[in-house]
Amino acid sequence: MENLQGSDPIKFITKASNMYFPVIDRKKCTNCKACAYICPKHVFDRDSDVIEVSDPTNCNGCQACVAECPEEAIRIDEL
Repeated sequence: MENLQGSDPIKFITKASNMYFPVIDRKKCTNCKACAYICPKHVFDRDSDVIEVSDPTNCNGCQACVAECPEEAIRIDEL
């Protein structure tokens, strides 16, 4: 089990497993790969022709991909 501490020293999150999962709406996605280039955790596969969530266990829920997507094709599900 991993203890993560944010900028607020009073709040602690205990993480036993991945809590976030990025979901791509295939009807909206144009495969521009903006999400793959902005993601600090390398959750998306940049090398495939079609953007894929290649390593969802790395997702920390920061939502950089959601903010960067010009088509609003990504959401982060909390597990």
